[in-house]
Amino acid sequence: MQPNEMDWASWDRAMLKQIGSAVKSAREKSGLSQRALADAAGIDRGQIVNLESEGRTSELPRVGLLVRIAVALDVPPTSLLYPGVPDAPVELLPSVTAHAFEAVRWWAGEIEDEGAAWKIFHRSRELHSERRALAAASELLNKERFKDLNGLLDVESTQQVNLSTWLSDSSDAVKVAEKEEERAERRVRELTAEIRELGGVVDDA
Repeated sequence: MQPNEMDWASWDRAMLKQIGSAVKSAREKSGLSQRALADAAGIDRGQIVNLESEGRTSELPRVGLLVRIAVALDVPPTSLLYPGVPDAPVELLPSVTAHAFEAVRWWAGEIEDEGAAWKIFHRSRELHSERRALAAASELLNKERFKDLNGLLDVESTQQVNLSTWLSDSSDAVKVAEKEEERAERRVRELTAEIRELGGVVDDA
């Protein structure tokens, strides 16, 4: 499943923020003003302002512009795309966060498995789905256990229901919820390990 237009639009915004922050950080580290950097790169100052100011532009910069700025700052162009080498988390693809070093390797074609980035993408989307399934299963399990408690109190107070039958029916619902929770937990662990092994970044949420 490829990213849709909304995925790419969100990625565009994340990349703009990532690049703008990298340009500003490198510029300030070099001691250059926005005007001085623009002059050194042979571009208009407004292009620097737009890059560094979140929300000023919605279009990603051309490769040529990034190369000009990188040369003026005396840094590799990839450091503006994926700042924070080696371990900083960066946006690689829609819904895919990777360590900066792995992102640079992917950009340079040095990752042996050319599909690694897309594997991270697909696993990340599945992980998001499984986390939602886990949350839903946990919520359902809590509800079933709460129903068990209330039902048991009702049975004890009225004595109008066969207790063993009620407990059997109720425990079946709890077991179903428990199995789904266990399945989702196991899959979340598997996906998390796989994404990290591929060089992706997974938060502990």
